[in-house]
Amino acid sequence: MGKKKNLGAQGTGKQQPTSTPASVAAIPDGKIDCAACCHSKHKNDCLSSLVARLTAVPEGLCCSISLSIIEDPVVAEDGFTYERKEIEHALSIRQLSPTTNMAMGQHLLQNHNIKSLIVEYKEQTVAEIIRVVPHVPNSEAAKLLKRAEEFIRPRLPDSGARAQIFQLLQLRMELPAALHGDAVKEFLRMAVDSKEDVLLAELLRRFESLNIASMLGALDEDVVRQLHTVARVNSLLENEGKDALSQELAHRLAKHTSDADGIQELWQLIMYLSDATKPCVWTEGAGLVMAAFFSTLQVNLPVITNDVLEHTLLYMENPCMAASKARKLFNSSLGLETDTNQIRHPPDLAKVLLEMAGRQEDGQSTRKQLLLRARAVDVENATLRLQLIQILSEGLDLDKGHDHEGLLLTMLFEEANMLPEHLLPKLQLELAQMVQIKPVLLLQFAEQLACATRSFDGACIAVVAARQYEAANEKEFAQQAYVRAYGMDRSNKDAFFAVMDMCIAKCTQLEARNSELEQQLKLTTEGFAATNTKLEARNSELEQQLKLITERFAATNTKLEASNSELEQQLTSTTARFEAQQVDLEQKIEAVAKQRNDRSAEWDVSSLDTSRFQKGMKVHSPQFWICGSDVMAWLDFYPKGSSKAKDDCCSLYLCTSAKVTMDADLTIGERTHSFEGAVFDRSWGFPSFARIPDKYDSIRVSIKKTTLQDGAFKFELH
Repeated sequence: MGKKKNLGAQGTGKQQPTSTPASVAAIPDGKIDCAACCHSKHKNDCLSSLVARLTAVPEGLCCSISLSIIEDPVVAEDGFTYERKEIEHALSIRQLSPTTNMAMGQHLLQNHNIKSLIVEYKEQTVAEIIRVVPHVPNSEAAKLLKRAEEFIRPRLPDSGARAQIFQLLQLRMELPAALHGDAVKEFLRMAVDSKEDVLLAELLRRFESLNIASMLGALDEDVVRQLHTVARVNSLLENEGKDALSQELAHRLAKHTSDADGIQELWQLIMYLSDATKPCVWTEGAGLVMAAFFSTLQVNLPVITNDVLEHTLLYMENPCMAASKARKLFNSSLGLETDTNQIRHPPDLAKVLLEMAGRQEDGQSTRKQLLLRARAVDVENATLRLQLIQILSEGLDLDKGHDHEGLLLTMLFEEANMLPEHLLPKLQLELAQMVQIKPVLLLQFAEQLACATRSFDGACIAVVAARQYEAANEKEFAQQAYVRAYGMDRSNKDAFFAVMDMCIAKCTQLEARNSELEQQLKLTTEGFAATNTKLEARNSELEQQLKLITERFAATNTKLEASNSELEQQLTSTTARFEAQQVDLEQKIEAVAKQRNDRSAEWDVSSLDTSRFQKGMKVHSPQFWICGSDVMAWLDFYPKGSSKAKDDCCSLYLCTSAKVTMDADLTIGERTHSFEGAVFDRSWGFPSFARIPDKYDSIRVSIKKTTLQDGAFKFELH
């Protein structure tokens, strides 16, 4: 490998620029001195040369791999400067210099000198672009601005870089709309993020020229909100062209009406707009929002203008029209859509009508009509009822309120369950008015008239109630009303004939019932006679069956007696056999008990062929009872000794089926071993019991004392 070059300013292998050369001289006021531009006679040639220089990459700052300006300069082992990621990628493929094609390693060093030159070059180029862009053709200006943004954007969010981006975006917005790109939207986004309300206000003043209205739909909601806020603070919404901004914000807020906060925010915006801008548009909007969300908003009706109330009333009464209007104004139906044109929330409509009625200072007739409309949709509103009672009562005093006499009577009964005495003489009691009253209230009214010595009128009213009950097919209540009317006035023909018809119908009903009962009695008597005949025949049949059963029982009893005698003989024979078996069993039990009480046992091993045994091989003795207990015992005998035995010694162990403590003697031939208080956990014995004899005769065990581990059994030999 050749000698490495100095890794300083000469890192690229060429002389590095120390400043950016200028082919165009720019004077302080930003004007271009074309006479100084390479002494060109034509300004266009001068400008083309300028744009080419500003968009070209200086050779000394260009990466020989990517052929673009270096962002992160590093010096490789060949002495040349490259873009870090480009040289790293190249060396990962093959370790050769991209410039010399010579072998080299992967060691890289940061080239601070080139980095400084690149930063300086970018700053000077951006500054020069900002100065010359206003003086070059639009298409060339767009190229220069793009170049400047490429230099500045990597430095964001640095405050200085942000300020320069604002400058570049403003310059781009000065270009024709086709060359704007996303400059306006980006400027708005950055201004909102940076809280640059002054810049937003300046942009809003150019709302029409920049055609911002066409971009509103693509802006984020927070940008639209902030734009509208700045427009409000700076009183910029009055301009007709900015209606689009208010409408866009209203569209956005209408999407959040699924919760109370979203509804409240939309309402506040619409109320502001209805006061600040064209009332004809946003007054309708306020009416739509009130119609859709009246209960949620909890509006203070006295502060709402008449125009808004009138639109609210219109849309509440016409929900289909309201939904269509809402879609046009808010791009949303606000939940007003309905398959029918029925009123969605009648009590809310009644409150609006009541408020409008209260504002009719001179128009008494209009006020009454509004109250009547409210009553038609909400009969439960107590305030409405009191106001309507007052205005209709005043009409009676002026002899003008008879058109709604039925409604007045209904409301008076709802309010106090009776009519004021002073109103009774003023009532005309026209049939057309009385039929508007519920029959139960009519009967109350009739009773009050009768008590006021107006029995004739009371009977007439009761008859009206009876006819209403008849129309509702409630015959029982109708009859009671007719009877009450006849009791009030026996001269009332309607009541008289109705009571007479009732009596005739009752007599006819009783006669029919009597005839029906006689027929039922006749049928019942005939049925009883037929049933009696059947019962007698059945009784005779049962007596015959009883006779046959008795005869069968006697025969069966004879058979049972004979069988009983036979069974007694079998029982005697079986008893004798059982007694014999019992004696035999007692003898066997006695033998076993004797065996259990034996305190010693002897095992004959004389026939044992010990030549077949090797050390570690054992043989078990027969099991035997430890005297007086349920514990079994046996001997484990190793003729050649166990694995633990000494050479030429046999082994003997006493084993038990339960854990016991024992004193015992073990004997083989003349050799005896004793143990006292030995705790047997299944076995106890002697690995080296005795020398292996030539022949074994017998093995004997003598038990002196035994105690079970739980103390349940204890045996001791004295």
